[in-house]
Amino acid sequence: MEGRTKNTIRSLILPALLTAALVLLSALPFDFYYDLNDDFMMAHLLDGTYTGSAELYNIQSLFPLTAILGGLYHLLDAIPWYGIFLLICQFGGIFLLLCRVEKRTRDHLVTVLSALLCAALLYVHLIFVQYSVTVGILVAVCITWFLTLEKDEIASIRSLLSSCIVPLVLLSLAFCLRTEMTLFCLPFAALAFAGRVVMLSDGHRVKMLLSRGFSFLLVLLLCFGVLTGIDRAATASSSWKSFRAFFDARTQLYDFEQIPPYEGNEAFYDANGITKEQVMLLQNYNFALDDSIDAALVQKVADYAATLQKPAKERLSTAVWVYFHQVILAKDQLPWNLISIVLYGMVLIDTYRRLMTGLMQSGALTGAHPEKKKEITGRAAGTFLYVFLLLCIRSGLYLYLLYNNRPVERLTHCIYLLESLMLFFVLFSREEGTEATKGTNDAALRMAMQLMRGLVAACCIGVFALSLVFQVKGAGEEAASRAEANAPYEELLSAAEAHPDTLYVTDVYSTVDFSEKIFDNEKNHVCNWDLAGGWVVKSPLQEKKLSLFQMTDLESGLTGDHAVFVIRKGGDVSFLPDYYASKGKSITCTKTADSGSMTYFDLYEVTLK
Repeated sequence: MEGRTKNTIRSLILPALLTAALVLLSALPFDFYYDLNDDFMMAHLLDGTYTGSAELYNIQSLFPLTAILGGLYHLLDAIPWYGIFLLICQFGGIFLLLCRVEKRTRDHLVTVLSALLCAALLYVHLIFVQYSVTVGILVAVCITWFLTLEKDEIASIRSLLSSCIVPLVLLSLAFCLRTEMTLFCLPFAALAFAGRVVMLSDGHRVKMLLSRGFSFLLVLLLCFGVLTGIDRAATASSSWKSFRAFFDARTQLYDFEQIPPYEGNEAFYDANGITKEQVMLLQNYNFALDDSIDAALVQKVADYAATLQKPAKERLSTAVWVYFHQVILAKDQLPWNLISIVLYGMVLIDTYRRLMTGLMQSGALTGAHPEKKKEITGRAAGTFLYVFLLLCIRSGLYLYLLYNNRPVERLTHCIYLLESLMLFFVLFSREEGTEATKGTNDAALRMAMQLMRGLVAACCIGVFALSLVFQVKGAGEEAASRAEANAPYEELLSAAEAHPDTLYVTDVYSTVDFSEKIFDNEKNHVCNWDLAGGWVVKSPLQEKKLSLFQMTDLESGLTGDHAVFVIRKGGDVSFLPDYYASKGKSITCTKTADSGSMTYFDLYEVTLK
């Protein structure tokens, strides 16, 4: 027992040092940021900045997780629990990954290479934190776990489930954090699980795969079902159900369709009672001003927009063309596509090299051991099939994003991460690395094999290190860009803080470029700002927010004495008089005195004539 404890401690030292180095490499030169305005809005919902008190919901994640985080804010709201949680998931996930690699491969070189690969693929995302990428990291840990399962761990269903408690917990956590992203990443995890079970099965591979795979999937679905059930129960009120319907329709319209302009589509809009002014609010994302823009209306527009899409065959052919001509070798995909291409090439070359070495070593090339030849060629064929299926999964998911016009970095970079990790383990798994030289007395062959392994490792080090240099440079440029972009935002927050009784209603597209530091104790907590659109609109949380300013809706509230409309300098506010005119109201928009002192924003008082 004492020896096992010492071995466990030793296996933690290198992963801890590597993770600590990655934390320092990220934290010392830069601040940690929420990557998008969506991310810091989720933090504001939980920490009470939005509604004035810590909430147990953040809309995007499931209630079992947000209730815990919201509870922590209730206990001590000075600590940025949500940001800390994301950082723990990211760096803690990498630490778990490295621990698993170190323990199962017992090869310090592979552990170091794994850390370098993670840094090369994730460095920018470790600094500019996005919850979808965090889900990708959690799934990456699960894939590593599956790829390092041992034969005794799949000997029975009970042993499999007991050895996979960590993946079950992490997948459940990822499912709570962002359900859609977890499901998006699951095909990679399924291939890793299936490939490992087949590799470890001496016989009856199909039966083994079906029994183990079905058992694990059943337990996983049970976990997902329980978590979803708790979330549904927590949001079972009519107001939450109404909001969820609106949220789903809004997501379909803005994420997967394009809003048809009023001109040229008058017949549809007029037939459904949708005015030109409402279409303008949908297009500039300020639809919170109109309470009549509800789930049914948005769903009608989304369904109509879907009919205007190009034919599926044409969209697919365009996606395929873009994939092969603008993605694989694109400069804006560096260094992620470089790592992927190099790993695919090395896996194919190394698998062929292992095949020929195995055949020569066993004498199978001369026909002396036909059973050996069948075994060795079968193993190589299995590897080629595995790599082919991996390529199909990554291509299928990427084409799905292109087909739906959603190839955003937080999704595509997760594809590269999971794909590269699986290719890396094909190169450096313990079984594949030792089988070719096992039992041979040919010193020259053993030396040649070690030399080839060293060359592969050297190539990985070179590519990963070069990619990390790209990432560090990119992070520096991004940090400088954010510091410049956030200056007007800080100016706006200062102005809002000076007028705590006034609600600052901001034009959505004037603020999409702003982000916040995770560890920033100076951020505005007076709660007197809100967006004129976005995914919080129509939610019970927004209703609570408006009630703080004695408002029932933004349309009437904006024309009161305690609200101003915020838009970037020179922004067109003519849509406001047009909208109110469509409601039978006449308004004037007058710049406030504070507008003259602001460098980026104009502030308008909206009053009824």
